Amino acid sequence: MRYGESQVVTAVGILTWNGLVPPDKNDKTGEPVWTIGFAFQPGTVEHGEMDAIGKAALEKGKIALKLVDADYQPFLDCDVAKFGPIVNGMKRISAKTYNGMPRVIDKDGADIPMQALGQLLYPGCKIKLMVHAYPFNNKSKGVNFGLDGVQIIDATAPKLDVGAGVPPAEVGNAFAQAAGTGGAAAAPAQQASAPTMPKPPVKPNAEFIKPPPPKPKGPVLTQAGIEAGGSYDAFKEAGWTDEDLRESGYLA
Repeated sequence: MRYGESQVVTAVGILTWNGLVPPDKNDKTGEPVWTIGFAFQPGTVEHGEMDAIGKAALEKGKIALKLVDADYQPFLDCDVAKFGPIVNGMKRISAKTYNGMPRVIDKDGADIPMQALGQLLYPGCKIKLMVHAYPFNNKSKGVNFGLDGVQIIDATAPKLDVGAGVPPAEVGNAFAQAAGTGGAAAAPAQQASAPTMPKPPVKPNAEFIKPPPPKPKGPVLTQAGIEAGGSYDAFKEAGWTDEDLRESGYLA
C-alpha cells in the first residue's frame, strides 16, 4: 500500500535475515546499522508501488549522483539453495536504517517489547515492512530501500533452512557418517545436574549411640529421618529446612 509520496507498506512476505536484534555493523565505520532481509511474491500491487518509488529515487540520483538505468537493482532473485524451496520464484530486498531500531509492532498494531524480538524475528516468520527508496553511490551504485517499520504477522510460521540449503536431517547424517569413518564423535551433551539438598550429617556408629534423649517438644523426626540424620538439630546445622525434611519424609 502506498503511504504518502515516498513510502510503501509491503504485502506479507518472509523474513530472510534478522539484522535488527542485534543490529548489523557498517563495514567501514563499525557503527550499527539495522538491516532486514525480506522475500516477497513479485507482481503484486505493492511490488509495483515499490518499483515506482525506487525509480523515482533513481531519477533523483541521476542528477545528484550521476546514476544510470543500469544502476537500478533493488530487487534480487531468491537463492533457493540458500533459503529452501519455499522462496522459489520470489524476489527479495534488503532494507536498512542507520537511525536506530525501527518500530516493530504485532498484527494488531501493538508495540512488541524489545526482549521478545530475538525469538519472534527469525528467518521464516511472516512480516510486512514500511520502506522508502534512496539512491546510493559508494563502492557500488544503485537504489536501495530504507527501513521505516516492521509488522510481525505470523511468528509461528516454519523456519527457513538458511545456510547451505541442506535439510537438518541430512546435516545429522553427514556428521554421523564422518564419525563412522574415523572422525571423532561428538561428546554427548551433559545434562545440567538438578540442585541437590544439603547432605545430612554422617550417621553415627551404632556402637557409640547413647540412649535417646527425652522426646523434644519441637519438631519430631520420622524413623527414616532418625536413621538418616540422627536428630532434628543435626539436620538444621547441616542446612536442611523444615520443607526439605517434609519433602524427604524425615519430619513427622
